[in-house]
Amino acid sequence: MDNCTVSHINSGLRTAWAELPSGNIHNRSLAPWEYRVDIDMNRYPHHIFMAHCLHKHCLGPIHKGNTNRYSNVVGISYFMTVYYRHPCEHSDFVRLSSAALEVTTGCTCVSSQ
Repeated sequence: MDNCTVSHINSGLRTAWAELPSGNIHNRSLAPWEYRVDIDMNRYPHHIFMAHCLHKHCLGPIHKGNTNRYSNVVGISYFMTVYYRHPCEHSDFVRLSSAALEVTTGCTCVSSQ
């Protein structure tokens, strides 16, 4: 059976971060970011919200909107285990393979090197 086995996928895996974090910390940060949803219907979870940094340099705390060229914005990320579906030959079954996916959850300021 092409190394395919029957397994059950927990429906809770369909979306990572079904609700975005409350508050507007992503807009109030000196390294603001926005969330974008990454969709892959052959992956579990199908929908993953990822942060995308809006600036290359940090915003200044006094002069709103101006960037500080002595500090850089970097993403804060972690590796999440996801599962990809692969069709099995000669059957309606699928094979799952696990992989580590880097997920950015926010952005922060660091001093320039």
